[in-house]
Amino acid sequence: MSGTSVTPRGGVAAALAVVYIGAGLEYLGVCALALAAIAVIPETVRHPDQVISVRPRLGVPPGMRAVMAGACLGVFAAFSILGSFSSLVPTFLHGILGVRNFALIGAASFLMPTLAWACPPSCNPQEPGSAGAGRRNHSVSP
Repeated sequence: MSGTSVTPRGGVAAALAVVYIGAGLEYLGVCALALAAIAVIPETVRHPDQVISVRPRLGVPPGMRAVMAGACLGVFAAFSILGSFSSLVPTFLHGILGVRNFALIGAASFLMPTLAWACPPSCNPQEPGSAGAGRRNHSVSP
């Protein structure tokens, strides 16, 4: 496990399969059952002969393009750093701390991006009603 990365959501399922089922081959059986279920499920497209446009219809007003470019670069940088640190979680837990439970390593790998997704809305100090709203003085008074 040392030196490898576990993807956030698939890592939990794979780690649980390895630890509690025994080998990863049973996981292939679950995939085969899912493939069989997909083959049985009826098609939901009403008119399959029609041509479907897959061209995206997204646009940014010209006055906002510079702002959006800066925001996109910031989001890209933040997720790049998150991805770099997330890839080190399994190696740190297994190689340095000596954790041998792959389910725990998979759960820790899942937790980091999940918390990054869940926390920002509740941690925004500018938003009224959030935990940090209205605080100007961060010093502790006796």
